[in-house]
Amino acid sequence: MKFSGLFKKILKSKTRYGRIEGYCVLVLIVGAIMLSAGIGLTIISPKGISAVLAMLGSLISFLATVALIFTWLAKENPIITVVSISFILSVIISILIMGTIGLFAYILMGIFTVVISAVLLSIYYIMSKK
Repeated sequence: MKFSGLFKKILKSKTRYGRIEGYCVLVLIVGAIMLSAGIGLTIISPKGISAVLAMLGSLISFLATVALIFTWLAKENPIITVVSISFILSVIISILIMGTIGLFAYILMGIFTVVISAVLLSIYYIMSKK
């Protein structure tokens, strides 16, 4: 099998989740290549484009891995995904509001988790009815 045939096989899937998994894997591979190239280029110079390439590659790899995990969660149980996303959003909102993690931020995080979960679960329930 050719190398390009492997990519076509990864992206050709009958399900929506399979295609999303394929794209996440490809982005993960691209991020890993960028990270490896950046680390390899630091032999020449530890500053400049090599450091940026390594940092960008690690960020892309991390985000692709998180997206892949959420895809697997959504494939197994969409409600778990909704609650996970709402928790992450509530943490981000609490940090942005407070600036630091204090007791008030934890209280806000709990409130935001409940509210965002309720909204996202309502949207999921309405969309699944159609």
